[in-house]
Parts: sequence; structure tokens; C-alpha cells
Amino acid sequence: MSTGVDVGASRAHENYRIRSADIWAFGVTISAQSLSWNNGFTAGFGSFLIVALLVGAAYVSLILCLGEIMSALPFAGGAYGLARCTLGFTAGFLVAAFEIVEYIAYTATAMTSFTHTLAYVAPATNLYQPIIWFLVYIICLSIHIYGAAAFWRLNYFFAAASLLPTITWIVGSIPYLDYKKQLQLDVMFIDGFSGFMRAFPCATWLFVGLEALNTVGDEIKDPRIIVPKGQRFAIATVFCTGITLIIISGGLPPGIRAWPDVMNTWTSGFSLIFQTTDVYSTYPSVLGPIGTLYGFIFAYSKLLTSVGSSNLVSKHFQTRFFKNETPAISLVMGAVVAYFLCSMVYI
Repeated sequence: MSTGVDVGASRAHENYRIRSADIWAFGVTISAQSLSWNNGFTAGFGSFLIVALLVGAAYVSLILCLGEIMSALPFAGGAYGLARCTLGFTAGFLVAAFEIVEYIAYTATAMTSFTHTLAYVAPATNLYQPIIWFLVYIICLSIHIYGAAAFWRLNYFFAAASLLPTITWIVGSIPYLDYKKQLQLDVMFIDGFSGFMRAFPCATWLFVGLEALNTVGDEIKDPRIIVPKGQRFAIATVFCTGITLIIISGGLPPGIRAWPDVMNTWTSGFSLIFQTTDVYSTYPSVLGPIGTLYGFIFAYSKLLTSVGSSNLVSKHFQTRFFKNETPAISLVMGAVVAYFLCSMVYI
């Protein structure tokens, strides 16, 4: 693999110029803040808020460090590219293997979350989950294979589908906040230090995927400026919305002890704002997991392609097809593994 990024970028992306706004939207899309973060309330409001601030600060530091490195040494393949350039083949291969498994698992998690949400609003779809997985993967893969222009333009749609309902939920929920009723002393810190530590994995769901933004480096003509700038805007947006989600949730029903059992965190606020049922209030949550899935398909395909170009796995993973020169084998193989993971959960 090349230690740097081709300044001219690849021919596959000449028809679309990626800007910092695209990187920002990609960060909002892939994070989505729609997956299981509310389980952190099992530790209590105070503990979870502190944990989220700590995890958020860690992600801010990570993104700033990645941006600093990218501005000095643009590299393809995300963290794998960095490890390959600085630590050699062995460390690079291990980092790539772990990240590929992680990103594919994230796509499977997002897919099952989507079908569970869909089954809640349309119970008849529960029996057809494997078919829905297949169709969604086919659609997402088709968009990726079609080329960069289609991918990045649709990326804005998913970013809007994630961010606009979040802002609406936050602003619209303010008149219904009742911290005096919802935040009693017994729900501030639950299970002490043990509960505090268990909340850490839940808090990461508020910022998940932001570390994958630098996988875009080899598609951009000037990654030294565009990628770090987009990363900074993305982490600023996600950090602000993530912490605000926790603070607003603390003042809304059903209360801290019941929040971990809520399927979709927007349901309570939207039910109050629009005076409607929980089912209708869940509709805005349907597209969030699809955005996460959509983003991680891009991320794992970039890693598989980079590893293939380094001959650490079969070189066929780097082979590009069709007029847009997309890595179809990397895209499809990752989706096949993710589908298998979904099937294990379903069975």
C-alpha cells in the first residue's frame, strides 16, 4: 500500500469533488446516535452524564490527533494506513483485521436495530427480517457500486434524516422538561462505581464511527485540509447533540430507571410534542440505523481494499469494477459476513 494519498485522487472520483461538508455529513450519518446509548442510564443520570463527557472528550482528542496526523501525512486505509506507515506490516495487518471485524459487526448491529424498529411500527414485517436485510444490503451496495457521486449525495440525505429530527426533538422537548420530578437523588448514581464503569460502552454509541472518517483520504485531492476540517465539524456537532440528548432525556418521562428499556429515545419527546402514540413517534427513528449501516459499508470496503493492495490478503479485494472503478468484491464480501451475523441473532 502506498504510504501516502495520491494527490490527484483516483479516476473513479473525478466526477465528484469531496469537500469538508461531505466529511462532516458523513460523520453525522455514520454516528446517527440511534443505537442503544440509552442503556447507559442503568448507571444513573449523573454517572452516565459524566461518562459521556469523558468518552466525548476522548473522541475529541482522537479526532484532533487524527486530523493533525492527516494534515502532515495523508494516508489511505484509516487507522490501518497509519499503523502500516509507522509500525510495519504486522501491526498494520492486526489493526486492519480488528477494524474490519468491528466495522462489519457495526453494519450487522445497525441492520438488526433497523428491522427491530421497523417491526415495532409495522409488526407484520417481523417475519420477513431476513428478506429485508437482503433487500437493504442490495440497495446500499448498489449505491456504493454506482459510484462516489451517488454515495456522497445520498450521504447528505441520511445526515439530514439524523440531525433534523434530533434538533426538533431537543427543541420541542424543552417545554415538557420536569427535572424536579424525574431526577430524584436515588437515580443520580445507581450501583456506584460498578454502574459507572458499565456505562462506558453505552456512551461510545453516541460517537461511534467518527474514527472512520479518515478512510476517505485517498478519494480527496487535498486531504491535508479537507479531512481534518470535516472531522472537526463532525465531532463538534456529534459531541453537542450527544451530551444534549442525555441532558434532555433526564427531564422527560418515562424516567431514568425506565429509559434503558425504551427502544427509541425520540419516542417520549415526539409523543409529547405532537400528542401522538409511541408507534407514530417512532417513525423518525427508522432511518438512523440505515445511515450507520450505509457509512460503515463504506468504511470496511476501504479497509479491505487497502489491505488487498498491500497483499496482506487476496489481491482480488483491491480489484475495481465497472466504469466507476468500485471495489465490488470488498463491498459484497463484507455484506455477506454481516448478513451471516444478522442471521445468528435472528436464529
